[in-house]
Amino acid sequence: MKIKIYYILILVFAISCSNNQIIPQAEPFENTLISINNDSTNLFKNSFSERIHNEKTDSLNWNEKLKVAKKRMESAFDKLNPNDFSYEFDKKESRLIVIHKTYQPFSMKVIFENGKWRLDEH
Repeated sequence: MKIKIYYILILVFAISCSNNQIIPQAEPFENTLISINNDSTNLFKNSFSERIHNEKTDSLNWNEKLKVAKKRMESAFDKLNPNDFSYEFDKKESRLIVIHKTYQPFSMKVIFENGKWRLDEH
């Protein structure tokens, strides 16, 4: 009986991993990938929190920020294919953990703001 339950748990885990569904907290990061791939400044801008929008220390406009992000992301990852990324969420710290198939995991602060998850750092 224990062996059957063990195999059922493995099967459920394998199916859940193969669905390639992203967690809601990963949506803003996924949107940055899409915006970089499609040069969509509006989608890129809307992926960030109001706090980031209101920072006075940054003199770059959003078009320039998108170009900088594109350059950094493309130098870190060969191709920006959303399917190459997976995610976890640290609820206590409100951090999205980003895992790339060939890159060391990293995390980013995310917040739930105006009904959507948004990146709260860049």
